[in-house]
Amino acid sequence: MQYNVTSRDSTLLLEPYFTLTNQANWRSQEVQVMVKVPTGKSVFLGANLDRLHFDFENTNNIRNKEITGKTWMMTPEGLSLKK
Repeated sequence: MQYNVTSRDSTLLLEPYFTLTNQANWRSQEVQVMVKVPTGKSVFLGANLDRLHFDFENTNNIRNKEITGKTWMMTPEGLSLKK
């Protein structure tokens, strides 16, 4: 399996898909990426990531499908929608 992640300056680019080699069989493979955001720092989740599943608590109780296309700030309580 191949999954590409690119880092440029302060931007982390996550691909919305992964590929399998020609010899690989499909067996419900998945990719898990853990990104740690320090308290006081912000993160923008681009709208092109809308097909990914996010597993994080947010202080605004926004559902997975509505998380992308927004900027979030890490607080001691978790990610909070930045206004």
